[in-house]
Amino acid sequence: MPDSPVSVKWLTEREKAIAIKRLVDDQLGVKNTHFKWEQLRETVLDYRFWMMVLQMFFSQAAGNVTTNFLGIIIKGFGYTALKAQLYTAPNFAVQAVTQMIVSAPPTLLPRFRNFKQPLVAIASVIALIGIVILYVTPAETQYQGRRLASVIIISCSGANYTVIMAVIGTNTAGFTRKQISTSTAFFLYCVVNIITPQTFLGTESPRYHTGLAFVLSFLSIYIILSFSTWLMMRLVNRARDKKALTNPAYTTGEANLDEMSGLRDETDLKNKHFRYSG
Repeated sequence: MPDSPVSVKWLTEREKAIAIKRLVDDQLGVKNTHFKWEQLRETVLDYRFWMMVLQMFFSQAAGNVTTNFLGIIIKGFGYTALKAQLYTAPNFAVQAVTQMIVSAPPTLLPRFRNFKQPLVAIASVIALIGIVILYVTPAETQYQGRRLASVIIISCSGANYTVIMAVIGTNTAGFTRKQISTSTAFFLYCVVNIITPQTFLGTESPRYHTGLAFVLSFLSIYIILSFSTWLMMRLVNRARDKKALTNPAYTTGEANLDEMSGLRDETDLKNKHFRYSG
């Protein structure tokens, strides 16, 4: 796939200009292949960067329950290996439906454009309830239906990855800064998927108290971090809007937007026309 509107062969020059204009409107800038050390330094020292990428780290522990260990956990409820495999199907259906539910409103309804993080955090709260139910429910066979239902509920956390990557992509300007942000998020995704399996101890089967407690704590931190990041973005936007009103160019209506800032390879920190969308 083309990496920039400029390199798309099937677009006319007019269509390329329209595509670039959209980037300008979003203040995301156009591709710049030069690695900028000042953007690296600015990124690693920025609390906004860490708030976004750490969402990936803390949210993905729950994914191990609904992917890597799903069949093993369900089999531990007392089902045969064949039935355990069969009962994994509802989990993936719940993940797909949750993904559509949290993605559709911000995409289709303008008033919900800045509510991606709250929606996926609410879905994670539902998943958190499922983890609590699974943690406290006894392992006896008569409770296997309740335990199976709790695992299905945990699948509501399946939308976290795509939403977090979308949030990072749309709220990071500057080519070097964006590459650092997305690669760091993916690195942390890999790290947590290495750590989490170590907490599911074979000696604790079928309850896996240590693993579930680990996932419970990480998902709780993610929910708090998600709402905090969303609130932070709204406060920054409000502060920038307030400052913009003191600019004579804005108050007299002579300029609504500095379009050149949308074409330069500026970061979202330096470009005061940039607005975050959570």
